[in-house]
Amino acid sequence: MKENLKNVFSQKFDIQSLGSKTELKKDQVPDFVMQKIQIPESDVYLLRSNDGIDTYISVWSSPDNKKIYGRVIDVAGSRIVGQTSYLNSPLEEDGPSIGSTYTNPDYQRKGLAARRTAVINSICKDMLGRALSSSNVRTPDADAFWGRLVAEGLAIETTTPAGKKTFKLL
Repeated sequence: MKENLKNVFSQKFDIQSLGSKTELKKDQVPDFVMQKIQIPESDVYLLRSNDGIDTYISVWSSPDNKKIYGRVIDVAGSRIVGQTSYLNSPLEEDGPSIGSTYTNPDYQRKGLAARRTAVINSICKDMLGRALSSSNVRTPDADAFWGRLVAEGLAIETTTPAGKKTFKLL
């Protein structure tokens, strides 16, 4: 079943409202999730969805908010079924971008990657005032995903100064 991308991206995932309702203390985060977060100083939030997947959102930022890093991790029961890392630094010419992403094959085509991407895009817009970009190295599945976002009018194709194709959310 293909996810309805416009529906997913029309939802507002406001990290500030999530934080006021679902910010977690470190001892509330399962150890197997904390190991994937990698930066212990990150703020961690929990997004509970109707589909039974718990989404843990980690956000770390430098004191001047010019650098951010985090992961969005989908958990079913006690199993990580998907994760996406994101980052921004002053060296990133195209703004914040996806670092890496993975969805367990049993959970693909259920909208999890789209939801993680929408959450990250909201974080980037809220904290940096800039939309999320793809990395310039992608798998064929990632290219197809970003191509669908372009077709739906949710992203544009761009080219880096080095001539590599990337995509940017609107």
